[in-house]
Amino acid sequence: MTNNDQKNNNGPGGVGKDNTIDVDTFLHSIASGDEDNSLGLVVPHDKLLQLLQEAHSAEHYKDLAMRIQADFENFRKRTERDAEEERDVRLKSLFEKILPALEAFHLAFGHDNDWSEAETLNGVKMAFEQLTGALKEFGLKKIEAEGKKFDPSLHEVAETEASRKKPPNTVLRELRPGFTFKGMSVRPSQVVVSVPAAKKKNGKKNKDGD
Repeated sequence: MTNNDQKNNNGPGGVGKDNTIDVDTFLHSIASGDEDNSLGLVVPHDKLLQLLQEAHSAEHYKDLAMRIQADFENFRKRTERDAEEERDVRLKSLFEKILPALEAFHLAFGHDNDWSEAETLNGVKMAFEQLTGALKEFGLKKIEAEGKKFDPSLHEVAETEASRKKPPNTVLRELRPGFTFKGMSVRPSQVVVSVPAAKKKNGKKNKDGD
């Protein structure tokens, strides 16, 4: 049903059969001095103009809000699509960087190669350097551990060891390397951390101390 059809089905003063009110018809019936408006209201002319302006402004802002919402939804979808495309481009570039390392591993461990033990070791070393170099280029950074103060956000305690040479909570050794990406911990380093050595007894050092 069109707006015109709806207005034609309204009763006097814009009041419909289901007791709904068509605002434009109702206001215009008052403006025209229609004595048969169903609510029997008398509205001053200036107030009536204000009501008409507010009614049209409300409709205008409703349409504006709907357009803004649609524009925002389109922007959100476009942003997500652009972010996904950028991620795919970076992943493609990463794959291109690590493929030589994978090829080196394939050559080193291939069944049909006749490399000596030294050549195989050099091939593995080269592949490792290529792989770590590619990951570093993309922002993966090895965590500095040995000799550093223990940091629970970067280090994971695997063992503790008494030490007189190092202050407590110092990383003595790294058992497994850890990595960060743009300041975020990807995997903490597994480390051995120093603890205070036992006090001397009878002027002798504890055998477990350094």
